Amino acid sequence: MQDAMSIGLSGMAAAEASIAARARNLANINTKGYRPVEPVQKSVEGGVQTSTREVPLTPATAAALGEIPAEGERFAEDLVNLKLAETAYKASAAVVRTANRLADEALETLG
Repeated sequence: MQDAMSIGLSGMAAAEASIAARARNLANINTKGYRPVEPVQKSVEGGVQTSTREVPLTPATAAALGEIPAEGERFAEDLVNLKLAETAYKASAAVVRTANRLADEALETLG
């Protein structure tokens, strides 16, 4: 049950990191020269590890660097990914609640 708990908690942390990255992108959408970031998740023993990296530049974005980006596509993508991260957080929280309930039931059985 400890594994389920750590997997759930790391999933919640990964979702939080994704939400933070997407929120940062949305907050800076009109910031001159801002480079959007994206979360990068890596499977590790007992869960997932998350970091962020700058989004690779497309030729159009590279040409526009230094100007205020008008990337409606990036905006929509970040909004969709915020919703996905919210769903992932809720799913991970459900894993933590289930692991906790199972641990409680095991303790009650042992008496």
